[in-house]
Amino acid sequence: STSTSTSTSTSTSINNFDFNKRTHNCGELRDKDIGKKVQLAGWVSAIRPISKKSLFIIVRDGFGITQLLFLAKDEISLEQIEQARKLTLESIILIEGTVESRPNSQINNQISTGAIEVHVSKFKLLNIAASPLPISLQSTIQSHSEDTRLRWRFLDLRSMTLQRNLRVRSNIAKSVRNFLWNQNFVEIETPTLFRATAEGAREFIVPLSRQPGKFYSLAQSPQQYKQLLMASGFDRYFQLARCYRDDPSRADRQPEFTQIDLEMAFVKMEDVMELVENLVKTIWKEVANIDLPKFPHLTFAEV
Repeated sequence: STSTSTSTSTSTSINNFDFNKRTHNCGELRDKDIGKKVQLAGWVSAIRPISKKSLFIIVRDGFGITQLLFLAKDEISLEQIEQARKLTLESIILIEGTVESRPNSQINNQISTGAIEVHVSKFKLLNIAASPLPISLQSTIQSHSEDTRLRWRFLDLRSMTLQRNLRVRSNIAKSVRNFLWNQNFVEIETPTLFRATAEGAREFIVPLSRQPGKFYSLAQSPQQYKQLLMASGFDRYFQLARCYRDDPSRADRQPEFTQIDLEMAFVKMEDVMELVENLVKTIWKEVANIDLPKFPHLTFAEV
């Protein structure tokens, strides 16, 4: 009952302006934005009371974090400061305020927004979080069991580590596509459901409900499809292909994975090696800003 009472009181007291879309994300504001009036939306990551009349809140989204200063003056009252103090971690808020520079002693060079803070003039509770949550984002991922993390996956995926991992994967896919498109490749998606083939791994079977005794298998790879495409005149093909193999999980294999699948016609071995090398170099440069050296070529005997 205490939680319900707090939620009702908070929602009626702090919803003091109409919802509007955010003007910036939580990892975007810099020195050049000082003086701007902005709107931010995100999850409450930390609450740090300073005094009865002020407190800091750290708000987070998928792009970063921003420090908010709630100061009892102008449009923020003492009552609203108290309601903000009662917010639970991971509650979602929308704020309006002015970007100000941090005092020199509070500048944090470890984060992209560490030179500024937003002085809040209006704020709105969009959704209040239960407390406590089954997963604490203030602790490390390893502090929770894998079963707990999988059960509460939507909370687990809020962690900055997993947010970063998935965004890096997205950037890699973008880099791969742009590189291969510029090399005149055509991206073609091939079917997942296929007939059983004599490849090197066991296959997942998908029975047909309307035709008892008949089934599809999930494609281990697009091998036969891409050979068909070569014969059809698509001499440069690629896709980010989903592959399925009913094998025991190992460090280098799992039942479902994605591979960069490509095929070329009218080329020599050296052409394929050069293209793949340049693709890998491009990915590392664009995603991680790392310049890779030329790849050594080893003979079979040397290996």
